[in-house]
Amino acid sequence: ELLTQLSINTIDDELNIKRHFFQDLRYIGQYNVTYLLMENNSTLYLIDQHAAMERCMYEKIKKEILDTNTYQTDLIVPLELNFINSEINILNDLKDEIEKLKIDFNEHTNNSILVRKIPTWIPHKHEVEYLMDIFNAFLNGLTLEKYDVLDDLIKQMSCKKSIKANMAITNDEVKTLMEKLDQCIMPYTCPHGRPTIIKFTQYEIEKLFKRVNQ
Repeated sequence: ELLTQLSINTIDDELNIKRHFFQDLRYIGQYNVTYLLMENNSTLYLIDQHAAMERCMYEKIKKEILDTNTYQTDLIVPLELNFINSEINILNDLKDEIEKLKIDFNEHTNNSILVRKIPTWIPHKHEVEYLMDIFNAFLNGLTLEKYDVLDDLIKQMSCKKSIKANMAITNDEVKTLMEKLDQCIMPYTCPHGRPTIIKFTQYEIEKLFKRVNQ
């Protein structure tokens, strides 16, 4: 009911002209271990920490996937991934396409492959789940020309390393997140279209406390 009394605004694209909008916000604290409370110029902002991190990861992964100059890293210990024989045959047929993502693999046994090189954007300790997402996407018809399917894959992967709701966050992590949001092309929504940030003006807050006339 309280929310209907407020003209709660999501942040408009007009704020894109402010190059350091997020970094200029002052961090107050974390509400319900999910939302970041920020303020600036008498305006209160709530940032959904998961939606914000998801946006940052989405744009990072998308940029790296579409960049033909993305770097590869050699795995000290190759990763063995298990598939059924028919799936391995499909992956072998798609090897040239998969290698465009800087993933180098070869058949190891009748039911496994060995991955020897991966793109540098795949985060440490998340190699297996990211690679399985990618390989399964190809098994389900992904080609790099199918934008919608590729975009769904990127959204799926961007969620994996993002800080979740109900997770504590340090001041340094908040600072880094604000810096990354300022670097995003579309920082005010998550990849699924939900807002990353909403605002309450001083007038709207004082109206709730009946400190100003209706």
